[in-house]
Amino acid sequence: MSQVQLKKDTKHLHDEIERIMYTKEIMDGSLSLVQYKHLVITNYRVTRCYEQAIGNDMSPQLAGRLEIHKRSKLTTLVEDLKDLGIDFQQLTFHPASLTALNDDFILGCLYVLEGATLGGHVIFKRLISNPQLAHLHLNFHYYQVYGERLIPNWNQLVLELNQKSVQGYETILSGAQFIYNEYIRLHNGMSTQ
Repeated sequence: MSQVQLKKDTKHLHDEIERIMYTKEIMDGSLSLVQYKHLVITNYRVTRCYEQAIGNDMSPQLAGRLEIHKRSKLTTLVEDLKDLGIDFQQLTFHPASLTALNDDFILGCLYVLEGATLGGHVIFKRLISNPQLAHLHLNFHYYQVYGERLIPNWNQLVLELNQKSVQGYETILSGAQFIYNEYIRLHNGMSTQ
């Protein structure tokens, strides 16, 4: 199975996520404070709903190879919410039901969740230079979550994906589609504070 095939088969969902998560506005420097809050809240809700469940249901072998205990993003999103004056404990979210997760489905989920931070270095630079946000002196913790481990973490995930057999591909694809759709659902079903 190839990460390249997964990218191709989920391109339409990736494109939709880039649209609703303000990628154009981030890159051209027009992202507003309201849009940034929406972005952080969406990332928080998706991460809060699924990060722990994925980590808990992953096999110990896969968890060890991915060093999953070093991949938590939730605390960085809580810090970003605090920087914005948003009480994360007041945010509502309703996760979709997930039962009996297996490593293939989890790898598909991680493909999306980890991919969300892949452009973090570039996004961070755009956010700190955004004239609508610069005066707020925000830290943008989420987009710096892995620091120098960003590319090694991504490469390890891609290695795991590329080692999977063709038989597990449909389950991996289902996991990726699930998280993409959760980003869309949790983004569209809320209002910013």
